[in-house]
Amino acid sequence: MSRMVTIASCSVEWDFRTTARAAALDLVDQAGRRGADIVCLPEFVGSDCRDGEFIPTPVPGPVTSSFAQLAAKHRTYVIVPLVEQCDGGLPYNTCVLLDRGGHIVGRYRKTHLCLPGFQEGQKMRAGDDVPVFQTDFGAIGMTTCMDIHYPELYTVLALKGAEVIFWPSGAMDYTGDLIESLVNARAIDNQVYFVPSHAVQLPYLVGRPYGRSRIVDPMGRVRADTGHFPGVAMAEVDLDQTYPMWYEGEMLDRHPTMRQTLFRTRRPELYDDVAKPVEPRHWQRGAAPEDQSKEPSP
Repeated sequence: MSRMVTIASCSVEWDFRTTARAAALDLVDQAGRRGADIVCLPEFVGSDCRDGEFIPTPVPGPVTSSFAQLAAKHRTYVIVPLVEQCDGGLPYNTCVLLDRGGHIVGRYRKTHLCLPGFQEGQKMRAGDDVPVFQTDFGAIGMTTCMDIHYPELYTVLALKGAEVIFWPSGAMDYTGDLIESLVNARAIDNQVYFVPSHAVQLPYLVGRPYGRSRIVDPMGRVRADTGHFPGVAMAEVDLDQTYPMWYEGEMLDRHPTMRQTLFRTRRPELYDDVAKPVEPRHWQRGAAPEDQSKEPSP
């Protein structure tokens, strides 16, 4: 069997000091005309920006309506990242999912806020839900920028059934190692298609938005890539194509794919500590964690 889906990830030319929504709408239109089933845009791109500050927008509202028109026109899902206005409190850093009719399916509110430099944690509030959304081609998840540093989040999405995880980001500095390694790890560990979407500033230099919007498969292979340029990365992928295991006989019948093997052989009884707060002594600079491997003294 196969479940073919055409995924599009956009790199929008943007320096985060102005508004890039017109460019984003144009790229969604391009992707739709090329037959995309789902289109992902970079972090914040739906919101207006003034003097380096993002202006919160209501959901639903004029911004989601403008992208909804293209979603309905091209019969494609669209992921619109924006700063969501909330009554009586700080805004959320939100990804809104529109369906093929332009209707709002749901939203993901960024759960891990970035503090250094941008001070996002002082300007916005964190979400507290990790939803998976059912589309007509399969189940998807959405995360945002800083979230990628917390692998537990992606395990939760995969265990909930996500087959494609989209990752809009506003990261500035591309090292050539760090982000590629994180993206590949999240795809391989959870056996999902992983779709980063970034802004880009031309000419690309270290410390600027770097582009590289991609579609990465469960083997960590790049199926499409915009490079350090604005544009659309598109790839037709088969959601039923998962990494085959090398077992034989009965073992292969029980564990035919890497995804099934990894999920079925998990040891959740060993993972309790992951859900516990970390004591300061374990992470403060210069502090050595206690050696808990030693037997207690008699």
